[in-house]
Amino acid sequence: MASATSVSYTPCASPCTQLISSAAPGLPTTSNGASVSVTVNGTTVTPAFYHASATQLALVMPSNTPVGAGTVTVTYNGQTSPPYNIQVVANAFGFAAYYGNGSGLGLSTNASNYALYNYTNSLAPGATIVLYGSGLGADPARDTVYTPVAFSINTLAHIYVGGIDSSIYYQGASGYPGLNEIDVTIPANSPTGCHVPVVGVNAAGVPTNFITLPIGTGVCEDPVSGLNGTMLSSLSAQTKVNAGSITVTVPLDSNGNVQATIVSATPVSFYAYTGGGFGAQPGVVSSGGCIANSSPYSTATNGLETGEITVVGQNLILSPSIAGTDPYALNPRTVDPGGSVTFQAGGSGQVDGFTAVVTIPSPSLDWTNQNAATAIKRSQGLNVTWTGGQPGTYVSISGLPNVQPDGANFLFLCIAPVSAGQFTVPPYVFAALPGNSVSIEVANQTIPVTFSASQIDYAYTQGFDSQTVSATLQ
Repeated sequence: MASATSVSYTPCASPCTQLISSAAPGLPTTSNGASVSVTVNGTTVTPAFYHASATQLALVMPSNTPVGAGTVTVTYNGQTSPPYNIQVVANAFGFAAYYGNGSGLGLSTNASNYALYNYTNSLAPGATIVLYGSGLGADPARDTVYTPVAFSINTLAHIYVGGIDSSIYYQGASGYPGLNEIDVTIPANSPTGCHVPVVGVNAAGVPTNFITLPIGTGVCEDPVSGLNGTMLSSLSAQTKVNAGSITVTVPLDSNGNVQATIVSATPVSFYAYTGGGFGAQPGVVSSGGCIANSSPYSTATNGLETGEITVVGQNLILSPSIAGTDPYALNPRTVDPGGSVTFQAGGSGQVDGFTAVVTIPSPSLDWTNQNAATAIKRSQGLNVTWTGGQPGTYVSISGLPNVQPDGANFLFLCIAPVSAGQFTVPPYVFAALPGNSVSIEVANQTIPVTFSASQIDYAYTQGFDSQTVSATLQ
């Protein structure tokens, strides 16, 4: 289905950027003194503008652009940039994110009245919704002008919501140039939470980006993250959010026993975010699902300086520091399963005046099929099994490729209740990872516990035990 009105925006003062209307005569090929040229296989085309600012150009690639290796150049006030290499493909869909960073909270609306869903207005299981994005493929009728006529572009074979294959009713033109919509029904048995993952997969098994949606009734609830929809909505509306965490991880050997090595802690992970950056929550997923994205998971603007921190009972004092980049060595004998570590902040720095306790899960989790993870066939996924773990908590399964492309930050994360005893990481997660080797970590994580600190809007502690295996991808 396509929406029935054209885009219309009123002018706004700097630094706001006016979005150009696609009503007739349509989008222009120049804006604010800028134009763009794309050349592929000897053919040059000129994209049309939605907006142009000092830091960003939003354009629509013409439908007649050839596929293949090409270049793009930008001309501004008579000066042309050096060519930048690009690769043009027939289709490569990407979901739109609510806060504009390509991951985290996705952009979705009610299929009947186009009302936006958000953290305080969750999607109900069984509801049909509209998801937005770009890249399904060529749409010749809408290069520059709004045209409210449906035009199917059936590029995606599957949409997985919380890992469940969902019914697609329409995928194609939204009416607006370059903007696609996908109408999908949320499965009746979908997981619920504030960060339920959504991903599309084409017939060749290639996934889109991963977004998340709040699924449930009214205000979303999510014990995995320790945040609910009211908190997320309130904090994301602020100009700035100061947030932090204190975590302690106990490494376990292949038999589930505490290793005779250091226990790592990052007791100074305090950062400043924009409200939208905090609201995006790009690296968080609800129980029962997985995310795998290449965008940076941290949306922080800068680190916050702590005062002197004492680790009680460890004979360890942490010096004032900016957002801890280095783990601290704690005595493993005092942080066995069920044990705790207490951190006390001094009276100076941007973050001070707090006492926070981190408790380690008990009993320890035992990853029972570690050998299955040493060689992973992308097309088959990975089934992980475990025993033990603290009742009422969660198991995280994550993977970090050993080789990252320049400028990327690939990571996958899956969450399951410890009571499940097993979880299968689906093939499309591994299809999203670069390279042929990855470090797989399986960890038991406690429920986040909040604590108060000066100048901090939200902070929590969390304890982990973990086991890690180096895997090859086939």
